[in-house]
Amino acid sequence: MNKKILSIIIIVVGLIILSAIVYVFFVSDYFYEKSIKTPVIDDSQIPKIADIENDKDIDTIKKIKEITIDPGNSNSGVVSEKTVSDKNDLSRIAISFAERFGTYSNQSNFGNITGLKIFMSRNMKKWSDEYIANQKKNNIDTSIYYGITTKAATTELQEYDDDLGVANILVITRRREATGTMNNLSNVFTQNVLVDFVKEDGSWKIDKASWLE
Repeated sequence: MNKKILSIIIIVVGLIILSAIVYVFFVSDYFYEKSIKTPVIDDSQIPKIADIENDKDIDTIKKIKEITIDPGNSNSGVVSEKTVSDKNDLSRIAISFAERFGTYSNQSNFGNITGLKIFMSRNMKKWSDEYIANQKKNNIDTSIYYGITTKAATTELQEYDDDLGVANILVITRRREATGTMNNLSNVFTQNVLVDFVKEDGSWKIDKASWLE
């Protein structure tokens, strides 16, 4: 083998080795960057359905399934697992609704009501439209901020009748008022809201929400 051919072989082998080194560095850098951009999801950090404080969380609420109650167990005094699950679903929806419905400001343009129409019965949708129209006629002063934040503490099932298609759930909440700015708390108090459900077209809808003194 002459020196020329040997030189060519050495050059080719060198290029192959160099290419392999570059490839290894490129691949390792790629997967390192990808691992940074794709963090591991911790289930404990996923917002619960009760954590509804702004409009973007309404997308989460929309994913809740339509609630259709099973006729239940025919044995007197026995509650089937399916029925318990559905009652729990109603309680969770009552919590989400109460928190969003009770969290608003005089500068939010009634988003706490319009954003919840997916939960409302036809009767309550009519009420909400009339309520907003009347409030707008009053020309409420929005130059000075006033807001209130509501968080649910617990619920109590007051009534549940699948045959009649009605249910009432009492939601106990803590409410915080702020004046001037969002962080300027002026009052903190407990207030309950009674959420009335009605079965409409086979699905449970919220027919009324009444704040209690």
